[in-house]
Amino acid sequence: MKRINFTLIALLFFTSIIITTCLFAKVTKDKTTKEVKIKTSAICETCKATIEKAVSKLYGIEKANLDLDTKYLIVSYYPDKVDVCKIRKAVNKAGYDADSQPADPKAYNKLPKCCQKDSNK
Repeated sequence: MKRINFTLIALLFFTSIIITTCLFAKVTKDKTTKEVKIKTSAICETCKATIEKAVSKLYGIEKANLDLDTKYLIVSYYPDKVDVCKIRKAVNKAGYDADSQPADPKAYNKLPKCCQKDSNK
């Protein structure tokens, strides 16, 4: 009887150590962010707000900031949650070019005229 009790206690002890180790590993997972710079076709403050909002909705984005002077979107993100392709797609689906990827045509046509690059030439 004592042997069974000792075995059960030892088993519970080692199980709790394993569970604690697994939980601690999840909590201390690498939380470093990366930064990407994406060239956009943004023109005005409305473009800036639209793009930043679209990208910020993605899971894994820490912050997104568009510089209208350079037209570069600088995004801080968690690479284990989201990748650069998804970020570019979010910009495209908002109606804007992202680096060499052209805007989604349907989304582009829904943009206000001031945000359509072809109407400001």
